[in-house]
Amino acid sequence: MKKIIVNAIPLRGAMNGISRYITSIFNELGKDKDIDLEFFYGTYFSKKLEGDAAINPSLLNVAKNIPFYYALRELYVSTAIKYKIKKNKCIYHNPNFISYKLNVPIITNIHDISFIKYPEYHPKKRVDFLTSHIKSSISISDIILTDSNFVRNEIIDYFKISQDRVVTVPLAASDSFTKLKSNDINRLLENFGLIYKKYFLSVSTIEPRKNIISAIKAFIMLPNKIQKQYPFVIVGVDGWLNSDFYSLITPLLATKKIILLGYVAEEMLPSLYAGAKIFIYPSIYEGFGLPVLEASACGTPVITSNTSSIPEIASNFAVMVNPLDIDHIYSGIMSIISNSLYEIKLINDGLNNAKKYSWANTADQTLKIYNQL
Repeated sequence: MKKIIVNAIPLRGAMNGISRYITSIFNELGKDKDIDLEFFYGTYFSKKLEGDAAINPSLLNVAKNIPFYYALRELYVSTAIKYKIKKNKCIYHNPNFISYKLNVPIITNIHDISFIKYPEYHPKKRVDFLTSHIKSSISISDIILTDSNFVRNEIIDYFKISQDRVVTVPLAASDSFTKLKSNDINRLLENFGLIYKKYFLSVSTIEPRKNIISAIKAFIMLPNKIQKQYPFVIVGVDGWLNSDFYSLITPLLATKKIILLGYVAEEMLPSLYAGAKIFIYPSIYEGFGLPVLEASACGTPVITSNTSSIPEIASNFAVMVNPLDIDHIYSGIMSIISNSLYEIKLINDGLNNAKKYSWANTADQTLKIYNQL
């Protein structure tokens, strides 16, 4: 039986892309009787995959303001992991970028290198920490996992490493993301003041790289009648470097043309996706673009970027736009709301595409890598 030690510290924070990856893939891998999973949560180890391990966000924010927070955190983490593996013959799987030298095989996920390509879109402390440790993390890892071929090729080209050490394992939308009828979700939508198929939607952390500002600017170009008929709903936790975002939306919130929901529990997301008229995701750079796949699995037409990894998963079902071209995004919105046949085609193409991806398949590919080490 293969023993796998998993760094599950991201589950201590707010739900984001990496924590959702950990939850989804290890729920699947936990079904395999030939592997023994143990999770490290920063202050303790557990055999249980804990979906409710999050620490109070205000405490995390205080901690992150401590001088040398990232360095101190990683020193502690590496020491705890090293002590643990002294007693265990295992594989160490770190889903979160930075691993340290250990006397066991190491698998490290690098979901993107946006901190290198677009450092201006990240907090400086994070950029400094990642850029100072990423090369050593890659050098000591036996296998680097990426979510897309786009990021795989970026890593190989930028860091000049062997192609054999970098493996693409695509993500998936969980089974809960599925097409839902109005009767199934009306009560939840009513709680948010929403009407089935009468709103546009964006789901992401509120931070510059997600480029929600461009979507809003395209939205306010629409005729006033359309803005009132389809308010723009924005879902996501507060991120960083977002003063421009709030300056833009604050005067619009009173009109209720923009609705800012903030953090929404994971179990509510499928209903919000399924109830939307259009999902708009003009991100400047993505390592995969999971919300695009989730929205399409829920039967909602998608407008998204023609850059980075996104065309790899979305070019055959979404309206692809230049994320920095406001007119292009505007035209994408109008092309859907003015043509019902085109809308139906996008919905059907998205549903068919989503069937190609599953967390069971992602787990199976990951298990094959475990068995090679």
